[in-house]
Amino acid sequence: MSNTTPNPSQAPPKKRRSYKEYIIVLIIIGGIFGAAMYQEQITNYVTMQRLDAEGPPRQIKTFLTALQKGDQATADALFEPQTSYKPLMEGGKWNGYFIISQAGKMVFTLPESAPKGEVGNLKTEFNLNGKVSALVTAPDGRGKMVDFRLESFDGIWKITEMRGGRPDKPASKTVKKMTPPPVPGGGPKRPAPGGAPKTAPKPAQP
Repeated sequence: MSNTTPNPSQAPPKKRRSYKEYIIVLIIIGGIFGAAMYQEQITNYVTMQRLDAEGPPRQIKTFLTALQKGDQATADALFEPQTSYKPLMEGGKWNGYFIISQAGKMVFTLPESAPKGEVGNLKTEFNLNGKVSALVTAPDGRGKMVDFRLESFDGIWKITEMRGGRPDKPASKTVKKMTPPPVPGGGPKRPAPGGAPKTAPKPAQP
């Protein structure tokens, strides 16, 4: 019986990979492509889990209820720290808010901003592109649906913008009628309202 010596220059046969290994590789590649395609949706989902999604409508409900009750302290606390909305004082009493914009002074009075009856029918939309914000739509005191924009500050939702105000109307000025000065030398009398001046009839000639 002859002994055969292996030829060192001859490479050993390659081991064939099983089909299971190819499937695993395809699954990994598909997962990478899927994560890239749905990266935004995944990020938004994680963001929504981190945020208080019920916060924006709850804050607006608290704000509108404070307007109904005339609770200025509670309403003021729901605005962002550096808000441009200022308390509107009329006759020494709080009557809502105002803001100075490019269109002039916009006012949000309590009767026009506070809804009648129980606060409800709120709709909320989230904007997750860039800085996360929420848009809450709620009825005002005139029965119109107005928008409130909120952002999260240290985990607490605050009002950054509200709509539904109106331009402030300036106080009407009473125009004083000017009396025309008298005509020098006692000139002809001015026509009486409604017609020409009346003249005495001339006596008949004899």
